[in-house]
Amino acid sequence: MQTDACYQIRVRGHLDADWSEWFAQMTIARERDGTTILTGALADQAALYGVLTRVRNLGLPLISVNVLDNQTKDANEKMINQTIQHPANLRAYTWRSVQANDVPGIYQLLIANAATDKPDAPPSQERIQHMFGMMGNRAERDTRAALAPDGTLAAFGFMLFPPDEDEHLALFDGNVHVAHRGRGIGHHILEWLEARARQEFQSLSDGAPQIFRTSCAAHQTDRIALFEQCGLKPMRYSYTMQRDWTKPILAQALPADVRLERWSPALDLPLMRAFNEAFREHWGLPQMNEELWHQFFTGGPHFRDDLSMIALDGDAIVGFCVNWVNADIQEGYIQAIGVTPVWRGRGLASALMARALTSFRNEKLTHAALDVDTQNPTGALGLYQKHGFETVKQAITFGKRLN
Repeated sequence: MQTDACYQIRVRGHLDADWSEWFAQMTIARERDGTTILTGALADQAALYGVLTRVRNLGLPLISVNVLDNQTKDANEKMINQTIQHPANLRAYTWRSVQANDVPGIYQLLIANAATDKPDAPPSQERIQHMFGMMGNRAERDTRAALAPDGTLAAFGFMLFPPDEDEHLALFDGNVHVAHRGRGIGHHILEWLEARARQEFQSLSDGAPQIFRTSCAAHQTDRIALFEQCGLKPMRYSYTMQRDWTKPILAQALPADVRLERWSPALDLPLMRAFNEAFREHWGLPQMNEELWHQFFTGGPHFRDDLSMIALDGDAIVGFCVNWVNADIQEGYIQAIGVTPVWRGRGLASALMARALTSFRNEKLTHAALDVDTQNPTGALGLYQKHGFETVKQAITFGKRLN
């Protein structure tokens, strides 16, 4: 077989992310049809045989092994490029996928754009690296970069395909350097990403909605105009809320029989399951698997295990508060706070909030922040306002159904 090729191995059954160390050179993707796809570059037949031996030892029936060589990659690229032609004024740019060594360039691009885009926090190379690492081998297929004639990064776009029980999602984001705006680069990248999403979804026949989705701040009118021009419509609104320590922190006792424990690795998967139960009715949020949970919650660079709390009734997790700290802006961020349905209305969420705010203040952080869906069905907005949070920014989620 061809050396240094990218292999795609499909097996029957779902392989948990716990086994990722067994397949360190492969990405693990669990499909809706009950299969798992392992994708990655292998040096030779011996490396391939080693992976297949591990699959056999796990008792997973092998369905197929395919080589995704350069011809396959080039064919996919050609198919999209035949659909999305480069405008004449953009042919001076070099187009390719985003690469690992682009992280410093993305950071510099975001720094240059900060005065115009007014992001919540300054860009972080660590955060960019984390996001790029989440994509694994899919970065070859699901990203787009434009290089200016001088070789600097002019724009980038990327897309994730998180699993979801009710719909097929393509979540995208990107940015164009402020010096290269107004030339149609953003429009071209958005068209390319949509074509790539359609290519990903084309073999699906289950009838579930196929949604091409992104979001931006309400003050980013240029992005809003671009999204609307490309057929995306507003789907949902959210608030970023903050509070400092000028107001007192409300005291709230824990409900009887509930005890708090600090996050630990042993509690991580039970916490993920409690999160899925608590947020089952939350709009636009897919049910977490182990990979997504680690990427977006307890494996992120700002996660603080010592500040994250888990509420238990006996051995059952009934509430939680997953907290992050962004030291660059001295911010304590509540990444997720929730209570399982049967425990709502007993003051547990308020007690968790009070303790999170106290811990942030004790850490000498300047403020606390969180994001909330304006139509959250659990009354979260009222809880946050009760604890002194005020709205500092509105964001809009845009989407387009592709089927």
